[in-house]
Amino acid sequence: IQNQATVIYVDGSGLASETPNCTSTPKLNCADAPGVPVLITATVSGNVWNDADGDITQNGTEAGTNAGSSTLTVYAVDLSGNVVATAPVAADGTYTLSGIPANSSLTLRLSNDGSVAVGSPAPAASLPTGWTNIGENLNGTTETTTPGEMAITIGTGNLNNYNFGVTPSLPLSCSAIYVTDGANPSNLRIFD
Repeated sequence: IQNQATVIYVDGSGLASETPNCTSTPKLNCADAPGVPVLITATVSGNVWNDADGDITQNGTEAGTNAGSSTLTVYAVDLSGNVVATAPVAADGTYTLSGIPANSSLTLRLSNDGSVAVGSPAPAASLPTGWTNIGENLNGTTETTTPGEMAITIGTGNLNNYNFGVTPSLPLSCSAIYVTDGANPSNLRIFD
């Protein structure tokens, strides 16, 4: 007797088939195919926003952003440092990672390098020139330990509101200029 397995694909409307289509999602123990083990996956979604006040909470006037970059990407990175899913950040700051293996511990990483494929070593956290990571908001819990990264554990359900706060970098400036005539250091003038 030879072992045989059948993979059942379930499309977005819940219809099961043995033939995959572009929108199929493998499920475990579907009603139409009880006991057929296939991969359970989940999604993680969130937003990158311009955290103008730096409080790591998106307030009403703080808009989502991709920092003007078509390559800003959120990566799901496994414990070995390899990419398991990628999602580009839309102009409005939204992203959705799909096909993440359920029951896994991962790091979400925000990077301006959008070229890294699933299965490859993950790129470093980075932003476009002129932008700075402020911190992360994991569904209401703020984190600033590792800017541009957040550790997550995903079960069998989807995760929402995993957000990255960024802001334009401030140019170097000074608040006052001190000028002396050189011959008399006590003749100091301050200009603000």
